[in-house]
Amino acid sequence: MNSDGSNIENLTNDDLEDYSPSWSPDGNWIAYTKGNSDNYDVWVINVNTKIKYRLTTQPKRDESPFWRN
Repeated sequence: MNSDGSNIENLTNDDLEDYSPSWSPDGNWIAYTKGNSDNYDVWVINVNTKIKYRLTTQPKRDESPFWRN
């Protein structure tokens, strides 16, 4: 969305819950948590192409991603 709250766009379009977004330092990626009450995994999405990649696959609650410099 724009800084004034206009032009809202859903980037993930997921059926599951998405939360805890974390922007990459270059502004091209968002890491986020996706899942349901049984399991959450960390994903990243490229904000330009909308291509998503799953980063974790263990049967636990992987939550609150962040970027390291």
